[in-house]
Amino acid sequence: MGSRDVSFDVYGVCTTRDIFGLVPYNKYPVKKYFQLSFPPAFDPSNLFSINPLTPDDIDASSGYVRRICAADLNRTVISDLENSGASWIIIDVRSVPKGLWEVKFGGETHYYSLGNFVKKEAIYKSIEAKGLAVESIRKVKTEEVPDMDAYVDKFCDFLKRRYDGNIILVELKEAMWLLDKGGNVAYKPSAESEYNCKVMDEYFMKILKKLDCHYIRTPPNIVYDSYNHFGDAYRVHYVQEWFDYANKCIDLITSGKEGYQREMDILSIELTNKMDLIRGKNILSRTNACKRFDAMFKNRASDRPRMESYMSQLSEAFEGTEDGVFKAEI
Repeated sequence: MGSRDVSFDVYGVCTTRDIFGLVPYNKYPVKKYFQLSFPPAFDPSNLFSINPLTPDDIDASSGYVRRICAADLNRTVISDLENSGASWIIIDVRSVPKGLWEVKFGGETHYYSLGNFVKKEAIYKSIEAKGLAVESIRKVKTEEVPDMDAYVDKFCDFLKRRYDGNIILVELKEAMWLLDKGGNVAYKPSAESEYNCKVMDEYFMKILKKLDCHYIRTPPNIVYDSYNHFGDAYRVHYVQEWFDYANKCIDLITSGKEGYQREMDILSIELTNKMDLIRGKNILSRTNACKRFDAMFKNRASDRPRMESYMSQLSEAFEGTEDGVFKAEI
């Protein structure tokens, strides 16, 4: 199968989406992208067809946020994916440990995605537009949702019917090692992150077993980067090398090549080794190193000898690179 025949829908968080957006040599178009939880998409209630909100009715920071919020409120995610025209889908379960909004109205209990986009105010507005009143609304953890396993079954059944075998499940983990804006790596354990990883691992395995689909592993020693393109220190905003690795995995998976799994295993081992080398400051992470240099260059007060030294080392790193690995220590 040639790359021109391969297009993707993305049902997951920005990390999975950015496998395509952060790799300059990416050749796979994305048709639809939903950063939402999957249980609300399978709510069969007829109430959602009554006076649905349009994206323009929703107060949000961007057109994208308004569109996906409307899709969650109106339960149109599945129909949007049915008609996307994509030949493949790539998914992750990062949303699962975030939990859900549990909302009671019209004598029924319903769930909405809980995260950065579907706000309580939009839920109230959507329900009031139907001439109904919110009886109660609260945040619930996944383990409080009584039909969660049934939602997993519905999700997997839909994916198999819509995409057949063209499904890639991405294993995401909350990284415990932070590469900061000074190029230093620190261990940042967190009880909340341990809980989130436990839930993600559980649902990754549930879906993997039910789908028998393609998958992309993430090593436990993965490093997150303060100089990711969002400019924050978020635990699934990994170093650039992860995105390069994941895009290569997609090349192998979609190639139709027999026995590709051994090559995938080698890529996974190589990434694991790179994470150890980055943690030990034996190699540089590409984006972090370049952005540190850029920050120094923009700071006119920077000491010139230090700038020249950094430039020289960065140049040597580029010249000595193999497979995108910077070997100089800066």
